[in-house]
Amino acid sequence: MRIVTFFTSGFIAVGLSSAANAQAVTGEIGVTTKYLDDNFLTYGEGPAVQVSLDVEVGEGWTFGAWGSHGEQADGAELDLRISKKFNLGDVEIEVAAEQEFLRESDDITTASVAVTYGPIDVEATYHSWKQKDVFRISAGYSVPVTNNFTIHPQVTYETDGFEAPNFTVGTSAEFELSDKFSLRGLALTDGQNVKA
Repeated sequence: MRIVTFFTSGFIAVGLSSAANAQAVTGEIGVTTKYLDDNFLTYGEGPAVQVSLDVEVGEGWTFGAWGSHGEQADGAELDLRISKKFNLGDVEIEVAAEQEFLRESDDITTASVAVTYGPIDVEATYHSWKQKDVFRISAGYSVPVTNNFTIHPQVTYETDGFEAPNFTVGTSAEFELSDKFSLRGLALTDGQNVKA
């Protein structure tokens, strides 16, 4: 078993992995300065504790859980996910289904397809929500600036429904301080405002 820890812009993550029975368990635990989604929405005010756990069960299948809890329970969320990865030549494809349990809103069921080809990634997600169904597609490109610093410019389009801008652009970045710690950040704009 290997334990990996990251420090990510106020976010500490711990990963566990095991090769027993062809299974791998990975996870992160941390505090982020703000819960900012890639569609420009923020959930709750101030810092949030965020935890994830993924269990690979063989043949590309993964069961996962992700949770976020703000300092006053604003934006509290628990997501349960099942996904399957497979390759078509040099292209990696991941299909997933997820149930999002939200404290301040009706729950959301999502289905997604993510395609990765080298540094290019595209993801399409359909959100089934009581108020209004939402479709989101995002595309990004990973740029290794140095051996330990990577930036990821991205663009996102989302239909009306979550009261988010239809188009946002921005970039995420990760700086690896060591094999156990890294800093991460995200900055987005809708053409009028910037969130980070």
